[in-house]
Amino acid sequence: MSQKAFKKIFLILVVLVVALILQRSWGKQQLTLSSEKYKQKITGFSKDEIGFIEIISSDEKQKLLLEEKDNQWQLGLRKADNKRVNDLIDSLMAGDQVELIAETDQQHEKMGLKEEQATRLALRKSDKKELKYFLGKSNFSGTYTRFQDDLPVYLISKLTDAGSLLEEDYWHDKTIVSLENQHIHWLKFAHSGSEFMLENREEGWKFKDDVSEVDKDKVEEVIAGLSPLTATSLADKDERNNYQKEKELLLAIGLDDKTIGITFYKGEDDYLAERDPDNELFKISSYTTEGFFKEKADFIKTD
Repeated sequence: MSQKAFKKIFLILVVLVVALILQRSWGKQQLTLSSEKYKQKITGFSKDEIGFIEIISSDEKQKLLLEEKDNQWQLGLRKADNKRVNDLIDSLMAGDQVELIAETDQQHEKMGLKEEQATRLALRKSDKKELKYFLGKSNFSGTYTRFQDDLPVYLISKLTDAGSLLEEDYWHDKTIVSLENQHIHWLKFAHSGSEFMLENREEGWKFKDDVSEVDKDKVEEVIAGLSPLTATSLADKDERNNYQKEKELLLAIGLDDKTIGITFYKGEDDYLAERDPDNELFKISSYTTEGFFKEKADFIKTD
């Protein structure tokens, strides 16, 4: 290659690198501009002040109201998944994670953000002040959003699609029990007409009324399955008729400040789990419950 050709290629590479740097710099400036405009709209609101979230479908046939009570989000009388609620608030309150897509209404119909198309969402403080949004279409990059009193369109990368936000099942807390970071005093199993208890003593796990040595690894397997134990969905009271009336298993757990009981009723291809003391009902897969149907002999150490 001649020296002249080499210089030409070198100059082309330099121009491309400079163009790339300028493009990235311009992109950062635009993102900063987007963030600043968005942040101006949410000024005066903070995550900790939000106590209500209202979500309404475009045809107003679906309506959800999430409410925080004593650090627990509720959907009606049932617990909501705190993490999912907090993730939603974070995505709407994080001004540095939005991208300004358009500043006029020309793209509203295409992005599902006309008033008659969009899902309505409001973040509300206890003093009734609100941030009101229209949620439009979603793609792999995020969900198109605009404030109800403004025209600019934003793409919010970590915002769940509006269709999911309107489903009650999406919000329900499906955690039946979680024993992570909790001290377990005892476990009780009632299954197939037999009943036994394991106690967590200073010297380790022991049967309450038997001197047989306990296989601690088998106990830890059960505890791991309860850390957490998650349902596929919540169940309504009228669904109890789809399950056997007689319990298949009662698993009780003694903790520092409470006792949790979980009663399992067999269905055609899953189980109904009833949690005591709040009597909440859950649907849980047969596969998930397999590790809890233990006989006393299963915990006796054999070697």
